[in-house]
Amino acid sequence: MNRIFLIVLLSIFTHSVGHAQDEKLVKKGDAAFEQKNYAAALTFYELAFQQNKDNAHVNFMIAKCYLITSPKQRSLEYAGVAVRKSEKPSNEMLFVYAQALQQNHRWDSAVYYYQKCDPGKTNAKVISKYIAECNYGKQYTSNPKNIKITNAGALVNSQGMDYLPYITADLSKLYFTSRRAGSTGGKPAEDGLPYEDIYNSDNVGGAWNQSVNIGPPLNTDV
Repeated sequence: MNRIFLIVLLSIFTHSVGHAQDEKLVKKGDAAFEQKNYAAALTFYELAFQQNKDNAHVNFMIAKCYLITSPKQRSLEYAGVAVRKSEKPSNEMLFVYAQALQQNHRWDSAVYYYQKCDPGKTNAKVISKYIAECNYGKQYTSNPKNIKITNAGALVNSQGMDYLPYITADLSKLYFTSRRAGSTGGKPAEDGLPYEDIYNSDNVGGAWNQSVNIGPPLNTDV
């Protein structure tokens, strides 16, 4: 009898300690998230997740962190658990789930949850925009095109994210957006990457020369 009592007591003590540690990790994660330190917040939340994988709040916050940072597609598994484990999911939770579904090209499901997350139509304009994006996405992915994307070379591309290229009508200039090291202001964005700057490259003899930051007034540290 004493042995059984000891085992039960030890089990209760272990559970209490684990729950206390879990709460501390969640509080640290919430504090880091509030300070927009999403990488640190994600670390704390994932540690808390290892102790309780059914915690709706932890799953919800992990999903939010991934949607803000990357890879955004990973948000879906956590957002889904958050919704399923909540007795009554909040509108924000349903919205995050819709965003996660959209990131994973689950267009119809995303539209369903976008419609469900705003029953009072208080954010109708924003929700309509996301639903339109899903409809466009469904249209484009249902009719894929075989397109080859070629790296423009080291003079143009960087190790960062380079995108949205625009070439002038006379083919003399290339403009594009980049989130590379050395961006104006030098501070990272919410996802930990450099802020976007506009760069340009000139066509010299049929080849693009070294891309340069076009600077102010278009690129600023604000």
